[in-house]
Formats: sequence, C-alpha cells, structure tokens
Amino acid sequence: PLPEGSSTVLLLMLVTVAIWAAIRVLFFFLFSRLKGEREEAVVPPLLRHLIMVVVCAFSFFVVLKIFYPSLSLTGVVVGSTVFSAILGLSLQDILSNFFSGIALAVEKPLRIGDWVTIGGKEGLVTEITWRSTRLRMRDNNLLVIPNSVLAKEVVLNFSHPSRLHRKSVRVGVAYPHAPRVVVSVLEAAARRVEAVLENPPPEALVSDFADCSVVYELRYWLPDYDKVPDAASRVRIEVYDALKQAGRRSPFP
Repeated sequence: PLPEGSSTVLLLMLVTVAIWAAIRVLFFFLFSRLKGEREEAVVPPLLRHLIMVVVCAFSFFVVLKIFYPSLSLTGVVVGSTVFSAILGLSLQDILSNFFSGIALAVEKPLRIGDWVTIGGKEGLVTEITWRSTRLRMRDNNLLVIPNSVLAKEVVLNFSHPSRLHRKSVRVGVAYPHAPRVVVSVLEAAARRVEAVLENPPPEALVSDFADCSVVYELRYWLPDYDKVPDAASRVRIEVYDALKQAGRRSPFP
C-alpha cells in the first residue's frame, strides 16, 4: 500500500483529472446548445479556451484547499502573481498576440471564409488562432499576420455585411452614339456573364462627358468576392464584343 501522503496526492490527481474531464464535457454541451442551429459558434473558440482555463484553475485551487485545509493559498497566489509578472515581461509579444486574438474573437471584424484586405494584402481567411491570422492569397501563397499587428491595421472585409459584391467597369464610347442605346447594350452584355446576378440587375450609367467620348459606368453584382477576377474579365470581353457587334465605336482605334 502507498504511504498516506502518496495516497492523498494520487487521489488529488485523480480528482483533478476527473473534474477537468467533467468541465470539458460540460462546456462541450453548453456551447453546443448555445450554438443551436446557427452556422457559427456564439462564443468564439479562443474565448471558450480562455474561459475553460480560468474555470479549471479555480477548480484546482478549490480541490487543493479541500485536500489540504491547512495549506495557505495566499503564498501560492502571491508566488503565482510574481511568477506571472516575470513571465509576462519575457513574453510581451506572445501575450500581445494572445489578447489581440481575444479582442478579434469578441469583435469579429473577420471570420474564417471571409475575403479581406489587411495592410494592402488581399486574401481569404483560412485560420484564426490565439497567435495569428492566416490568409490564403489569390496566387495560393500563405500570409501569416500576428494578431497584435492585425489589431492595428485597417481591415476591409468584402464578405460582410453581405457576401454580395458590386463591381463596375468604365467604358468610353464615341459621341455620335445615343446614350440610351449604349446603356441598353452594356446592360445586356453584363447579363450574358454567368457569374453576374440577375437581381440586383446590371446597371449602366452615364458617368462623364470626356473630351473624346461619353464615359459610361457599368455596375454589376456578384454572389461572392471570390468570383471578381474571372467575372471582371468576362464582363469586359462581353462589352467589347457587344459594342463591336452593335457598331458602337470607341474614341480610339
């Protein structure tokens, strides 16, 4: 048989592990219920992990006090505070990233699957961790941005408040051609592109009277920002073909 002290320590370890497992199961069912039928979690994963660490730490001190009633936790807390201060000074960058990650998780300026521009870099958000946020660029390169850096940058999110995205192209057409006819030709050309939405419909506007041409702005909507490069090219091709077929001349040869 184990000595009395060893038995107490072993029992303490078993109870601690059992409580840790119970907390994990409880949190799993609690957050699953909060999520319900929604697509995304009500509480971000990073915040869930932080709450779990705090609850586990508190539970450990409670169990420790139950097994060792004569143990003064004041010294433990003071020692932990001093150690935490020393550790915090040596891990400033890591902690900065961590707390910035918490702020991002709470405010949610971006989510996994969003198309964003951060610091002039455009990409698809593929992962958000406690330390960094990862973007997949259009050329399939991976961009890793520390959360402390991200928190200081201006974030342009193309996927919110809606994934619908409007693009436009400017076209110059010679003055002899009637604007109403040109507008109709441009809108029909945009509708022939598969990615362009029917609702909201494409819209062509007279944008400017330049020296050599009437400048038109053709606006069209796409279901997702991911389709922008391909759709923009196809719209330009259709516009060129449509104007050529209709006999509408550009001011330049």
